[in-house]
Amino acid sequence: MRIFRASLDTLPVELLHNILEYCGGVQDHLPRKFRVSYALSHVCHRLRDFSLPYLYRNLHFDTHEPYVDYIKGYYATGGDYRASYVRSISIGIGMENVTSNPLTILHGSQPCPFLNLRSFEFNCGIPERHIVYTFSHCPRLETLILAWSDQWRFPDVTKLPSLRTLRLMITRSEEATPDFSCTKIPDHTVHHNLTTLHMEFFDDADWHDNFWLKLKFPNLRVLNLQGTSSSSRSVYDFIQCHPTLLEVNVSFCDEIRLRLEGLLKLINGTGTWKSDAPYYSEQEVRRWIWDIDPVSGKKVKRWLDDPEVPTVSERNRVVPLLNVQFPDEIPGTHITFGDFAFTRVPLTPEATQWSSREGSKEPRYRATSLSLHILDQFPWEFAGMTFAYLEDFFLLSPLFPGLEELRLASDMCYGEEIPRPYEGFMRLLAERLTNWTSLRKLSISWITNNSAWYWETSMHPPALFPDWYHVPWYEDVAPPTERWFGYPRSLNNLKGVENLWESVEDIEDSLAQFMREGEELDPDDPSLFTRIWQSLHEPQVAKMMRHLAEKCPTLEQIDWLPMAMVSQYDSATLWRWKIIRQTSPEGKRKVKRVVGDLTWRGGLAGKPDLTDLILAGQEAKHYRSTLTYRW
Repeated sequence: MRIFRASLDTLPVELLHNILEYCGGVQDHLPRKFRVSYALSHVCHRLRDFSLPYLYRNLHFDTHEPYVDYIKGYYATGGDYRASYVRSISIGIGMENVTSNPLTILHGSQPCPFLNLRSFEFNCGIPERHIVYTFSHCPRLETLILAWSDQWRFPDVTKLPSLRTLRLMITRSEEATPDFSCTKIPDHTVHHNLTTLHMEFFDDADWHDNFWLKLKFPNLRVLNLQGTSSSSRSVYDFIQCHPTLLEVNVSFCDEIRLRLEGLLKLINGTGTWKSDAPYYSEQEVRRWIWDIDPVSGKKVKRWLDDPEVPTVSERNRVVPLLNVQFPDEIPGTHITFGDFAFTRVPLTPEATQWSSREGSKEPRYRATSLSLHILDQFPWEFAGMTFAYLEDFFLLSPLFPGLEELRLASDMCYGEEIPRPYEGFMRLLAERLTNWTSLRKLSISWITNNSAWYWETSMHPPALFPDWYHVPWYEDVAPPTERWFGYPRSLNNLKGVENLWESVEDIEDSLAQFMREGEELDPDDPSLFTRIWQSLHEPQVAKMMRHLAEKCPTLEQIDWLPMAMVSQYDSATLWRWKIIRQTSPEGKRKVKRVVGDLTWRGGLAGKPDLTDLILAGQEAKHYRSTLTYRW
């Protein structure tokens, strides 16, 4: 009788998969020759057959030349069996150098040979215009990320039945042959398959507003427009014409002031924008159309909804018209913003089947998350009008029932004539959070300029050094990274600042008092100032975060992104607080503790999460996955 012996050749595939996972998994982040699957592929034929699909599942090329060479070699040799293993291909890192690279020929007239490809990303330049057609032999392609020329029409992806996500980085290219048909109104093209559309515009590139009226996406769920120069009315009208949209992320390249009232109508589906409606007079600052009164049958003048506050040009700058009256305006707010993002849920099954460009009489959606970049309100302030500060936004809870996530980044500067304690501001915020009964995540950012803000526990006045040197000190409400335009500096770095080196010795003497016993001061440590600032103020911040959590019993996370001043850099500091609760015997969810995690650009803990874009939902998660390429 023959005795059966177990070996690698007899192990089932499930066990081999467990072995690979135990040894580190697929390890796409490592070079191929350093992966466990590479070592296993050299053990025996059985393990080689098992490991090769893992080795070639996700391919990355730093430049396009190796990829082009592979395509040429594939067709020159009659094929490569490993091509069927490939699921994902990425070429290049980030989109920063797209405009500087020439037009790139990837596939030529040959079809893409990866029959099981799921995702393709090209970041090394603008590919050939017909590249989309070369993927017609990839029936399982779900995600396509490409740079695209604004001289071309929207890519025809109707031949890719499985494509769900399309991301286009649209830019100008002198080498791209213009498609003269793109200057005409295109035919109605319906893309039934797409559910996510992301278009990011570079170098003032954009398509004509007529494109927004002619493109149809019956199943679109997610829209992400970044840096568009199209009119706000065209964008709003496009969103209104796609009732299936449940997540929207928009930023404009031009300086505009969008109205909160208009955004509310866009979210709930009650707005009517009609971007092709003309002005009937040069004196009109609002659009209107002739409508038929259902009772009298006569023509009546009907105002359209307004996405933004009308503006005029004065002394080479854009100034809002303050005397324009809007019937839907919330008294005493004048909240305007330039970028926004929201997610929403339909209130009825019929909400996503709305087929009219006109808004419904009753709300069809409810917002679940909202992200706004609130602009300064200087024009209203100088005119002596009532306006809303950041904390006043939280009085508007009746307008956002059921909101679960809220992010507000405010450029509003607080007057220096009235000093504001950080703790007092947070207590006021906590009182107004009591009416936000569904809020789970809160992210707030405002300008904490030293002359207006201070700690209640401070023993010394802020700004011990001239403010225009941006030398941080431990009493500032803004952390050192924000005072230095987003980058930390060491003590030795300060010696290179003109007219400041004489004060470095005084700074060094003051820092010595914060050193632990036996700890030496490292003059080359760029995180020194920030760590001292954190250790001094963490008790006060933790106390206030706990107070917010107690007033709003649904809160799970609070993000504070402090900014020192209005500048060209994005916030580089994030203080994230996780709220841990426990259930009392009475069944109430009480705060057990709050745990803070301070991260900043250049720190050892890693890069701050989502500090420079206004995004929500799926697109926020996608952006976090690409942080490695953007920083």
